[in-house]
Parts: sequence; C-alpha cells; structure tokens
Amino acid sequence: MNSGENDSNPGGRHGVPVANAEQQLQQLVDTALDAVITCDDKSRITVWNNGAEKLFGWTAAEAIGLLLTETIIPVDFREAHNRGMANYLKTGDGPVLGQRIEIEATDRAGRRFPVELSINPIKTEAGLGFSGFIREISDRLEAERRIREGEERLQLIIDAADEGVWDYQFDENGAVTESFYGEKTRELFGDQSGKIPPDRLTPFNEERDAVRRAWDLHWNGIEENFLFEYRVLLGENEQPRWVRERGIIVRRDESGRPLRAVGSVVDISARRKLESTLLVAQKGEALGLVAGGFAHDINNVLSIIRGHASILKHDRALPASAVESLDVIDLAVARARTLTQNMLQLGRPVQVQRKDTLVNKLLEETLDLARPAIPRSIHVKQRLELDSNELVYLNPEQFQQVILNLLLNARDALEHGGELAVNSLNRTSSNGRRNAVIQVIDTGCGIPANIRDTIFDPFFTTKGTKGTGLGLATVKKFVEDSGGSIKINSKVGEGTAMEIELPLQEHKHDGSVQTDADSEDKDHIHIPANILLAEDHALLRPMLKGAIVMAGHHVAALENAREVLELGLKTRPDLMVMDIDLPGGSGNDLVGEIRAHWKHAIPVVYITGNSGFEIEDSETSLLLRKPFDLEDLTISISRLLKSVQTD
Repeated sequence: MNSGENDSNPGGRHGVPVANAEQQLQQLVDTALDAVITCDDKSRITVWNNGAEKLFGWTAAEAIGLLLTETIIPVDFREAHNRGMANYLKTGDGPVLGQRIEIEATDRAGRRFPVELSINPIKTEAGLGFSGFIREISDRLEAERRIREGEERLQLIIDAADEGVWDYQFDENGAVTESFYGEKTRELFGDQSGKIPPDRLTPFNEERDAVRRAWDLHWNGIEENFLFEYRVLLGENEQPRWVRERGIIVRRDESGRPLRAVGSVVDISARRKLESTLLVAQKGEALGLVAGGFAHDINNVLSIIRGHASILKHDRALPASAVESLDVIDLAVARARTLTQNMLQLGRPVQVQRKDTLVNKLLEETLDLARPAIPRSIHVKQRLELDSNELVYLNPEQFQQVILNLLLNARDALEHGGELAVNSLNRTSSNGRRNAVIQVIDTGCGIPANIRDTIFDPFFTTKGTKGTGLGLATVKKFVEDSGGSIKINSKVGEGTAMEIELPLQEHKHDGSVQTDADSEDKDHIHIPANILLAEDHALLRPMLKGAIVMAGHHVAALENAREVLELGLKTRPDLMVMDIDLPGGSGNDLVGEIRAHWKHAIPVVYITGNSGFEIEDSETSLLLRKPFDLEDLTISISRLLKSVQTD
C-alpha cells in the first residue's frame, strides 16, 4: 500500500536516497587528492575526477569515453596493457591488481612522469569495471634520489678517507641497544665493532684503562669529544696496529644522559712507523753532531794505543803472554774504532772509497783479530770454499768491521759455549750473477720471531745498557750500499745464521791488483827524505815522528796550520804527513797551497780520524785512517817516495 510512495521516493542503502548517495560519492571522488579514474572492461574511461584533470590536463568531459591507451598510458606500455587486460578477462589473473605499483604515465602535453598506481576491479550490475587511484611521485623519487646520492657520496668520501665509522644508541643504563658500523671498522675491531671503545677486547691490556678514562671524560661531559690513539690486536698471531679513534655524543636526554654517539676510526700504523723512522733519523742526526765532535779525539787516542802496541811487538824478547796481550789491545782498538765508525756512518752518512778486495784473505785476518776475544768454551770453525782469488768491490775497512760485528754478536749469543762457524762459498743467482756468500753461524740462544724484523733498526738492542743498537744497523747499511743483501735464519734455542751475499767481480786477483792485504812491502826506501809532519795531538805527534825517524828520515813536526804553511812555503819538503783537522786550518787546503807554491805535486800521506774526508789513493797521495799501525805509515811513506823516485 505504500508502494507508490516507495517507488516515487526510492532510497539507497541505510535509507539514504540514491540521488543523494550518488551526489556524495561524486563529491568524495572529486575532492580526493589523488587522481581517480574508472574504466570499463574495454579500458574506456567512465569516471574522471578533478584530481585527474589537474594531473593529466584533460577535462572530465574530454576524457570520459576515451581509452586509457589514448590518454594516460605511454605509447611503449600500451601493448602490454592490452595483453594484461585480455589475460585478466580470460583467466581472472591480474598481477598488478589490488596493490600499489610504481609506473610511468603521460599527460595531455606528452610529459612523461613517474606515478604510484593502485587498481582494483569493480563488479556492478552494469558489468565489470576497474578503478584506479594515481598520484605523481616525481618529488618523492627526486628526494629519494638525493638521499641515495648523498649516502653514496658519503660512503665514497669515507672510503677515500680510508676511515671506519660507527653509530651507537644507548638505553638508560648506558648499554648499546643499536649499533651500526662500516666495513673498515670491522677490519680493525672484528666482532668487537658493536661495542664502545673501552668495552672492546682489542686494545692492548696496558692501554685499555687509558681508553676508558678518555671515554668516561667525554661520557660525563667533561671533554667535548673522545679522541685517542692506541694499539689494537685482533688475534695472537696478528701484528698490532695503531688506530686513531674519534667519537662524539650527539644526543642526550634532559638529564644529560647519553642516548646516541657517532664516531670514526682510522688505521695510523703507517703514520706511526713514519714518525718512528723520523725519530730515529733525528736521533741519528743528533748522534752525528755529537759523534763528529769527539770522534777525532777518540781516534787520536786509539792511534797512540795502537802505535805503542806496534812498537812493543818489534821486541823479540817479549814473552808469549805479552804478545797475546798486545793482540787483545789490537782487537780492543779495532772494536773501539768500529763503534766510532758505526756512530759516524749512521749519524752523518758519507761516501766511502771502494776497491777490489780479496774476500777470503780479509775473512781470515778478521777472524784472527777476533780470536783473542772469543772464549775457549766456543769452538771456532772456518770453511772457506770460495776461490781465494775471488774479488768483491767494496770498502775493505768497513767490510772487516761488519764481519767483526757479526763475530762478536755470535760470541755474545754463545754465553754458555758452543760452536761458531765462518764460511765462504760461491753462489750463482737466478739472473746468472756470481755472488760471494759469507756466513756467520752460531749454536747460541737464537732470535725470537717477534723481534727478528727489527734487529736491523738503529738503536734496537737486546743487550740492555751493554749494547748501542748500532752494530747490525750498520751491517745492513754497508751490505745494501755494496749492492748485496743480508738475511737471517734463526730458531730460539738452536742458534742463528747470518748470511751476507755480495756480487763478485768478473775478474780475479792475478797479482796486478793491489789490496790492503797485499801492502806488506817491507822494502823501505833508505835514502833519507825531508818530511813535514803536521799533527796537533801532543801525545800522538812525537810517536809518529819517532817512527818516521826510525825509518831513516828527517822530520819537522808541527802542530798548527800557520806553522805548517810557513815552513812549507820556506823549504820544500820531499813528502808531507798531513793531519786533516789542524788548529787554524784544513790540512787538505795546506797541501794545495804548498803544492801550488812549489809548482810540484809533493807526495802526501793524509792521516785523519774524520770519516767525512775522502780521497782516492794515487801515486802522490795516500789516506790512512786513525787508528793505524806505525808500520802502515812507514810503508805508505816508502811507497810514495818510490813512486817519486821512479818518475
């Protein structure tokens, strides 16, 4: 009975009139911020809201009735859209339906831009349709791109800086609740990377307390940041590495309790090693300044000791025990000179005079020199398989010091006795070069593996106050400067083998090459010569004069540059024995002035304890380094006088 009223005033769901419901729905669609588009199963547009008009540029009147492929779908996506629609109508399978996807769309002007799209099927009495909600995401993607590029840029900067980073968040008790750290951080701290610096197990035990104190000062707000350099060790077999770590608390609560901290860490092992090298260089420079000042006087004193020992050796009535004591004095002088030379070489490197040298002969002489210092509890063996005529090109004096250093080090390693072997042999390298190999082998205490790589460092010593730390450093420097190499083979408790490899000369000694070892020319010239001796040391001068007089010559002995020059210009000497460092001038300069005055290359024997002075031996000039034997001096004088007489 009320059917007429109902028919004339139809109602929608929940009693809302249909017209009102449709109006509300249209308003809802039009006021949506997203573009709302509805199409039928032929992809023909049926709904086009205000958002769609703004986004795509078509009015609703223009768009409704058009196909999606004619409006918003880019040309290269249209075929795929049609296939997808056909597949859904056939199978009911629509992979993109019911979810949000990111895709590209196009507007009326042809602009192509990224959008976020969600599509849902709608089944109505009128048939199947599809509704889509679309929003442009260009700004969001651009922001994400910038963030991503910023992160990539930051990572590139961090990688280029070779630094590790970390980021920790803390609870109310100060425990780490979240942690982030980079790969470089993990390389340095391993599985301890997620812990704050003082809680890690990687710092050296003796440094962990210092790390904690530095961290606590920043944690409690006393210091502005945490900044500390310390050593870390990941495993027992790993080498310790130095790190520089910096951290800062970036967020605290109202009470000042830390909530978050960020930081960075960098491996500074190379920098520390460089600093150590520079420190050694500075020590060497200081040592050179000090050593250069007193080496001259030390060598003068050593010359006096060696000279008097040399005089005593000529006394055939001396008992065997006294001769043995003189041998010990010779060894002590040689060792003392080695120490001063080592100091001067490391502190103030100089060029040295090299010459062809007989390896085996010099080894034998050095071993004979060292024997008095080697206890009877040490059995010394000698095996020289190298051809006795083989030559190496080096400074024989330094080479003897090197072998003496190795022998005395081996002796010190044999505190309770054992064997010490000195070997020489021939070895051909892979490139065909012939080398002399010199081995000094002991059965002593051996060298621990953890210091084997540092024993050649200047000032490193295992002998405490008994060692200078210069011997092996000088050995290595000499060998490398001579074009050779040195290596160690050692085992704790079994002994050590030091092996030096030096290039051999292509030619061999045939009697025409004169070496220091062959300079025992006893045929002193007997014609008296007028010799000018210049030596400022009060004790050394009369001893040198006496030795020259005993050789049959007339000597004028002077002590300063002024007197030497006056006499040298007044009376032409037959030969000069000239100290290099004289009060008031250089001996070398005096020689030049005197020779220029007489227009004659007057022969000269230079004597010096100054390792900075070098001159090549010639027919008119010879160089003797203090301390030297008196016999070396008289032989040098005779050789030069013979050369002059022959001319």
